[in-house]
Amino acid sequence: NEKKTHLNYTGCKGILKLGETGDIINMDFLWLMNKKKTSSMFIGTSPELEMAVYTICFLARPNKECPVSMAGKHFTIITQPITDAMLLQNHPIKATDLLGTAYPKINTLLADKCSGSP
Repeated sequence: NEKKTHLNYTGCKGILKLGETGDIINMDFLWLMNKKKTSSMFIGTSPELEMAVYTICFLARPNKECPVSMAGKHFTIITQPITDAMLLQNHPIKATDLLGTAYPKINTLLADKCSGSP
């Protein structure tokens, strides 16, 4: 976590406002002292909404961009299966059936500037 310096937020690149639903923030950060290329995450949305969107996209478009529209704003969800063989060696389910990562992706050219950004 950030207090233990495992995660260091280094800046916001853009924000897509989804009205009362929440927002999607595009940001940079250091994770375990490694620079993470720009990534995005939901802010202020319910866990149920995120789980539903990620699950639908993983089942409907695994390893592909999944177009989504909320509050009249368009973005994509990226999902990828687990690929670590060590995690799967004793698991009866195929690796392609297990969600490894999921996150929203926004077009920063269409996003609003973050508060405090130049």
